[in-house]
Amino acid sequence: MDYPDASLNIDMNIESMPLLTSSRGSKTLTYMDKSCNISYNKNLVDFYASYPCVEFSVYAEAPLDPETLQGIESQAVPGIRDKSQEEAVNLLLHFVQLYFEYKTDTQQFGYERWFFAEETVASSYSDCEDRSILFAQLVRRILGMKVVLVYYPGIHLATAVKFDSPQTDGDYVLSDGEKYLICDPTYRKAGLGAAMPKLQGVGVNVIKLKDIRRVKN
Repeated sequence: MDYPDASLNIDMNIESMPLLTSSRGSKTLTYMDKSCNISYNKNLVDFYASYPCVEFSVYAEAPLDPETLQGIESQAVPGIRDKSQEEAVNLLLHFVQLYFEYKTDTQQFGYERWFFAEETVASSYSDCEDRSILFAQLVRRILGMKVVLVYYPGIHLATAVKFDSPQTDGDYVLSDGEKYLICDPTYRKAGLGAAMPKLQGVGVNVIKLKDIRRVKN
């Protein structure tokens, strides 16, 4: 809302986990013959549901419920820390692509509504923004890798990841002179470095996220 005497914007970033009583819920995620049961704090999901629509980076940088994160790591992608960066990123990418049902915000709500990671876990459906935010959170917090959000204005949201090896190749964007390979959590069954063919050549906005070394749960 606009106020005549306002001179500063409200900072909507969430720097630390809200101090809410834990009321645990769980969601069984299934793909073919595989499934995992992920816990989440229902009170946190309810709090996030009341949050106004803000910049994508606020969702991707918010603290992540440790129990939810631990459940995903131990059940959905066990042993991921022993994999190469490429194998690990593909494991997380395919998890987000395949274990969540897709439905647009218009179909679900009749308007645009973006999810925090815990909301995506708890919800029956998610779209490109929700999946990109969840994937960015998991790559940064489990693997400690640098991620940017890739926004195709008015069309689509994806992610891109910076790999240590210069030999890791594919479609990419540049941020501060560094190469980030496209990883699209909505492009079903696509691996790292693959952008949606219909979006090839479309101009993008690269949204930088805080260095993971300064991010705390």
